[in-house]
Amino acid sequence: MSREKKPGFNLQSILDSHDNPFVIIDEDYNIIEANQAYCTCYGTALEEVLGSKCHMIHHKSELPCHSYGEDCPMQRVMETGDRHQDWHIHHNREHSPECVIVRESPVYDENGRRYLGEEIARHVNNQ
Repeated sequence: MSREKKPGFNLQSILDSHDNPFVIIDEDYNIIEANQAYCTCYGTALEEVLGSKCHMIHHKSELPCHSYGEDCPMQRVMETGDRHQDWHIHHNREHSPECVIVRESPVYDENGRRYLGEEIARHVNNQ
């Protein structure tokens, strides 16, 4: 039985279909894709987000979060290839710290290269 050709999809439209902020991050902490909810949450335009380090946006820090003792979801998913969920401290668009739930999954490109897909669920008391 042959498989029918799958339709091509516009990645941005898929990302924007998520209500929660969602980003795709490469192994060097660079944000390579983001949805509109992410840009709204962190108060920045998509053009400014793409290519930025995730720790600059999430933590307003020059260093990744593991550098100052926080669990780094990026490291865990890239090392294990497993899904991960944890509480994390991010800084919102007002630059105030807030506790969020981050849900990370490995995502792969057509060549099998692994990236981090991260959904950010804002804690209800912070909204």
